[in-house]
Amino acid sequence: MEDIEEIVRRMGRQQTENIYYRECYALFKHLQDATQQTVNNLKELYDGYYHSSSNVHERLADLRNTVCVLVRDAC
Repeated sequence: MEDIEEIVRRMGRQQTENIYYRECYALFKHLQDATQQTVNNLKELYDGYYHSSSNVHERLADLRNTVCVLVRDAC
């Protein structure tokens, strides 16, 4: 009987770990997507020869805000 209880406890811990890692992956994926979008936006600005520093700063501020939200969510 104790063996069954231990197996059930281990399964519960494993399920909790799986949930944690799924959430970590989702946060990482969101960060990856946001970073790629920022890179694409910056490339468009560069390719268009429109080098407004305010546009660059806006894009980087958007990424920073996304990172702040992800950090808050992770905590």
